Amino acid sequence: MSKRKMTINDAFSKMHINERVEKTFTICTTGIADNTSGSIDSYELGIVNIFLFIMLPNILSRIPPIFTRIIISHHDIMFNAKRDKINIPDIVYTINYRLSSYMQNVDSRIVSHTFTTDSLNIDELISVSHLVIDWAHIYDYLPGHTIIRNDAYDYSMMKKPLGIRALYPNWFDSSIAELKLFEISPTGEIITYIDCLENAGFIKQLITNPIEFIEGTIIWKIKSTLMEMWRSTKGGIKVTEAGGRFDEIYYSYQIFEKVLDKLFANETSVQILDITTYDFYKHFIEMLDDKDIF
Repeated sequence: MSKRKMTINDAFSKMHINERVEKTFTICTTGIADNTSGSIDSYELGIVNIFLFIMLPNILSRIPPIFTRIIISHHDIMFNAKRDKINIPDIVYTINYRLSSYMQNVDSRIVSHTFTTDSLNIDELISVSHLVIDWAHIYDYLPGHTIIRNDAYDYSMMKKPLGIRALYPNWFDSSIAELKLFEISPTGEIITYIDCLENAGFIKQLITNPIEFIEGTIIWKIKSTLMEMWRSTKGGIKVTEAGGRFDEIYYSYQIFEKVLDKLFANETSVQILDITTYDFYKHFIEMLDDKDIF
């Protein structure tokens, strides 16, 4: 008789039995498979690869030794809506085969790594240390709470405060997946960049897209201040095919990553918006004073 493959439910049950002896960390994702509209022959593992080669190493490097077991599960119930276009069992098999093929010699603490079209069990999840990578953008964020924004996932939990630790990494964005989006303390406490936004005083009402909030509110205010200084000194911003000299300077600073650094350093919103506190400010002033740059 062949040995039955361990399911995510089996892994959770085994985890609860051993919780007193072995401390488990659970990684879940949403929407990892939802990047195809064709058949199995044309299916692309775009987000799967972003997770395996960029996001997962990032996460594993931040899970402290206190956690001796790691469970990884990927959930994509909206994938079922494409049954008329794709062969669901074949896709599930393909993704699970890709996951299992990669996982050899990655981290000895990983005991389970599966993809399913089932939804997350929130009650089960909040009973353990966990992190949800929400590519499907299921969740919105209120001060102190995460809530479900899409009733297709769980209507009974719609708009109710949830106790899950979730973060939005931006859809199909490998550059964001490389960044520091969360911290886990040596004793296992988890804080995400979204928690940091709240702690800094930025989240005072519902936020649906925290990445867009950083780009469209925080970075835009920083950029606007720099642009105004540039205009007042240079008399304008030269437009070129590259987007203008100012844009070349601005983008070289990688402001997004610097904002994240400040968020995790527990700086306030006032400190984060103060351009004089950034390490690039001195260089910016030097370029501003250079008469040959316009």
